[in-house]
Amino acid sequence: MKKAIIGFALLFCMQSCNQDRFMLRSNGSDMPLYVKGNVNSGVFILFLHGGPGASAFYDEFGGFFSDIESKYAVVYWEQRGSGISQGNAPKNSINIPQYHQDIDKVFALLNHLYHQPKIFLMGHSWGGGLGVSYLTYASDKNFNNIKGWVEIDGLHNVPLSFSKSSQFVINYARQQIQQNPNSDWQSVLDFYASKTTNDLLHYPHTDQHAKYVQKCGGYWYSKTYNYANLNNIFFSCSTGFDFLSNNHYIHQQSLESFLQPYINLAKIKIPSLILWGRHDGAIPVELSDDAFIHIGTPTSDKSIFIFENSAHSPYIEEKTLFNQKVVEFVNKYK
Repeated sequence: MKKAIIGFALLFCMQSCNQDRFMLRSNGSDMPLYVKGNVNSGVFILFLHGGPGASAFYDEFGGFFSDIESKYAVVYWEQRGSGISQGNAPKNSINIPQYHQDIDKVFALLNHLYHQPKIFLMGHSWGGGLGVSYLTYASDKNFNNIKGWVEIDGLHNVPLSFSKSSQFVINYARQQIQQNPNSDWQSVLDFYASKTTNDLLHYPHTDQHAKYVQKCGGYWYSKTYNYANLNNIFFSCSTGFDFLSNNHYIHQQSLESFLQPYINLAKIKIPSLILWGRHDGAIPVELSDDAFIHIGTPTSDKSIFIFENSAHSPYIEEKTLFNQKVVEFVNKYK
């Protein structure tokens, strides 16, 4: 095992500021990992960031999981073609089976370096879809150290998500037209009238839909948050332009190449916590019920919590309450 880990994964390691840093190499991609928090707890939470093409670095830099880190270790992993990952990952490697293999290697690395820790998976948005996809793939394997799953506004049902999100925008546009018939919101309705749900899964329609969701306030409930905050990445990291190029690169891939239209959630049997923002317009709150109903975990070991003052990112907008819910869950099942 040691030779395998060194051969495919570990390029460098250093410790600073209570943080272990590693670089994972897998099929042409060099992906940073940051391990922060209470490593001595023996409990690790592997965070699957959103996107596809976003960054775990932003979440680590923002300190959104600081209360969790005081109890346990949080693993921030930059996925291939995302964030500030580097290398020469071929386009044909941007697919779900490869992402599964990458996660396998993350697990192998953590198990080797930290002596088989107890691991929880936690995924946000696209990462929520990737997490459930991985867990259905891993259900046929012997991963005894995966203790639980936390889904945050996750993309686990692509057709339902885009259908509900489109309706969110349409309803908002109709309200604006009622208030001002001369507004430009009719063009938004015209866009959705000419597109099927399947159309929205393809670039550039996916990006246009995201812009409309943003225009409707579907990403942030609080007006103090907006995408300008991502500028922190570029001014705090010497490889900020990697983030820009990766984001452009990966968003030109079809969502259909990333996630299956249907994921068999019934194969997931481990304890599960479903967390959602009430005002999410990107992956609306109806998806939380869909996850709770279809995940195969016994009812006694799965739970759902809705954040009333959040949209798509409750771990940012209601950080303290979010951290509390995750710590309670991990405490119960570690």
